[in-house]
Amino acid sequence: TNTSDDSEFASDVENVFENARNSSSNTCRPQIARSESNKLMRQFSQFNLTRNLLHHHSALFFRDISSLLQDPDTAKTSRLSLIQDAGFTHAAGIHFNCGGVEGIVIYYTIGSELNQPYWAGSVHGDRTLANEFYLFRATELIGSVVACIDARRAITVMTKRTSFSVLESASEDNMGSISYDTKPKITKAIKMWWSKCQGSKLQIPPSSSWKEAFFTFVGASTSLLLLAALYKLFTVDAGISIALGPLSSTIAAQYLLSSAPASQPRTIVLGFSVSGTVAMLFTLIPSWFLPAWTRAVVGTACSIFAMAKLGIYFPPAAAFAYGITLGVHDDSHWRYFAATVCTSVFLIFPAIFINNLNKNRQYPIYWGPFMFNLLRLFSNKKDNGY
Repeated sequence: TNTSDDSEFASDVENVFENARNSSSNTCRPQIARSESNKLMRQFSQFNLTRNLLHHHSALFFRDISSLLQDPDTAKTSRLSLIQDAGFTHAAGIHFNCGGVEGIVIYYTIGSELNQPYWAGSVHGDRTLANEFYLFRATELIGSVVACIDARRAITVMTKRTSFSVLESASEDNMGSISYDTKPKITKAIKMWWSKCQGSKLQIPPSSSWKEAFFTFVGASTSLLLLAALYKLFTVDAGISIALGPLSSTIAAQYLLSSAPASQPRTIVLGFSVSGTVAMLFTLIPSWFLPAWTRAVVGTACSIFAMAKLGIYFPPAAAFAYGITLGVHDDSHWRYFAATVCTSVFLIFPAIFINNLNKNRQYPIYWGPFMFNLLRLFSNKKDNGY
């Protein structure tokens, strides 16, 4: 899709038309020239579509609706089941941002080769460059229509306020002042809070089939055997303790919630690293200045705050930080910290190998940069990426 390719196609098109003009006496020659030029122009348009698609930072990825229904970490309603019953097999979402109005347009489709690359030559035409470009452009069009809703509502409200002020002034002249019974804001806030406490009426996570449960059992047993071997290596042989509780819950997340952000390799390693570093800093505070139980509460809360601000959502790391802050600052704690982080790295490999043996699972969903951006600590911009 570079400039040299475009110039070559343009020169080829010019040569075809030049040959057609030089041989105008031959009746068959212009028809051949036109067919060749149309073919070249189609290829030239294909290059232009590719160049335009490269400006989109996120690739279009279709998710299997059946796997979403079986995922216990995905909140779902009966609507998703109805969509599957209607015959749709895959869904893809495209983000739009038009004038500060953001949203996602979801496209439902049917196909088995939707995530094949363009050069794979899908027989059914499930993945074509022109169709994907059309979906991106359609999303921008839908986003611009949605962005107009707020302006249209504002005009409606202004019109109603103008008519209401005219009616109110006429009523005051004839009937005197009108008193309005407004409910206190605190009452509305309590009602809203109570309605949230009642839940959103979503479906509870479905139970796994016997086959999936047994597969989870085999995978978790394999990783736990590796954890036991590492425990013997670090603790029994070398005398270095590791956090067995947080590491065991990490294994559970890798096989029960393989598609959840909290179980991805980047989240696991950075979660243990960030929370452990914050907790180790709190162990420098002497016990006469800050008691152990207070240090554990404040240190763990600060580690949770750091993970939230850096976009590393890993709950087992909070238990890891709590265990560190209860102790004192010495070399054994640093070895405990380093050994736990190294063990979390080793546990990633069996999870990748075993989960991907199942056709309904994929692990990891993403890798992402393992170096987080420290500017997030000082930024107020919402960032949902990992």
